[in-house]
Amino acid sequence: MLRLCYISYGVLTPTRAHNLQIVHTINALVRCGASVDFINPELGESAQARRLRNGMLDNDPPTSTLRNIPGSGCFVIRTPDFYRRYIRNRQAGRYWFLFLDRSLFAIKALRRFCELPGHCVVTRDVVVCFWFLVLRRWIGVPVIYELHTLEQVMFGGRKQSRPSSPRPEDLDPSRISLRPSAFAGDQVDSSLPGKAYKWFLTRLENWTIRRADTVMALTRTLAKRLERELGIQPPVVVSSGHTIDSAPAGDKLTLRRSLRLPPNRKIAIYSGLSFHGKGVDLLFDVAGHLPPDCSILLLGGEPEQMPTLKSLWSRRKLGDRMILAPSVVQSRVVDYLCAADVGLLCYPATPYLARFSSPLKLFEYLACGLPVVATDLPATREVVIHGWNGVLVDSQEPAYLASAIAGVMHDRAALERMGQQALADSTKYHHRQRARRIIEIIGNCRRNSDSACT
Repeated sequence: MLRLCYISYGVLTPTRAHNLQIVHTINALVRCGASVDFINPELGESAQARRLRNGMLDNDPPTSTLRNIPGSGCFVIRTPDFYRRYIRNRQAGRYWFLFLDRSLFAIKALRRFCELPGHCVVTRDVVVCFWFLVLRRWIGVPVIYELHTLEQVMFGGRKQSRPSSPRPEDLDPSRISLRPSAFAGDQVDSSLPGKAYKWFLTRLENWTIRRADTVMALTRTLAKRLERELGIQPPVVVSSGHTIDSAPAGDKLTLRRSLRLPPNRKIAIYSGLSFHGKGVDLLFDVAGHLPPDCSILLLGGEPEQMPTLKSLWSRRKLGDRMILAPSVVQSRVVDYLCAADVGLLCYPATPYLARFSSPLKLFEYLACGLPVVATDLPATREVVIHGWNGVLVDSQEPAYLASAIAGVMHDRAALERMGQQALADSTKYHHRQRARRIIEIIGNCRRNSDSACT
């Protein structure tokens, strides 16, 4: 039996696709016959996570918690208080605290790993991977890096404004930005310590990628960059996926009635708990240009974002053209997707989203038979083929996007044809297939490692 240790670093909240992807991957590996030990730090829980834990998700256990990976051994490691200092500190050089916390967690994880009978290590954290490679002689097993993005790309160089006391108008929910500058994944510190950290991080990351036994890239675009700039031969691509096995019973009209959605309107859906920097404010502009019989359904959203979204909806007088469904339990997401006509992925062309993003929602759209209307970005066109299983739009002009969305929803023949193709294409993106691919990669890596030793 293949035995592996999967090491992650992050706050386990139910509001991030990062966590869902980890849970789905581990469960799929176990179902495919692998034995998995999961190691994660005990990090400070955010106020947002506490609200979600104590509020709307109480009746639907968060799929990112440890209890949702029952087939694996789970080990939670407590580290010093550097993570809390990183979260609370908004001054220059704060990311050095994060690096210290990740490093101390990596050392403790390595000690825990040495007590486990593991055949290999798989990790998504570059700092963890770095320390396991540095101390490779004590573990003697392959180290595999599951690379979702380059952190040197996420660490932006934009000038950071000096914090000041908020003015009354800044507290108006309608003024809160949802644009790319608010993207939670961006790491911004243009100070001298921040620039030093980016320089250090870039070299650490490049060294780690070159020396890992195998690097699994999330997109072909990312794999090509690794091959071109760092000489990774050959890059291994393992895209994200979905866990949907079948559509809910009942037709679309029945589903809409049960969900209290308008039965006779054309509905385009955007699904996601985190809206920062994902082009959601663009969808409000698009909704204003839709024909009277079309609507955009925003599914999900974090509690602190709801006042902003409701204010945008009321100020623009969108009426039925924009439908908000914020408090949706995970078990009902598929029902909402199957009740829609098309899925939306109107991402802005930020470096991360354009080249490295492989969003869960995209594969869930396909698995529910939804044609995808998406902005034409390199990572997106790896999955969405124009006229085949969706439509790629080469402009972020709201009127142009609205015309493309309405055109697909009003063309019944094209809608049915692309929907059937989307459903057929989704089979190769199921997490079962992803797990089998990872097991195959680990097997090849172990054989190569054994050959090198002999």
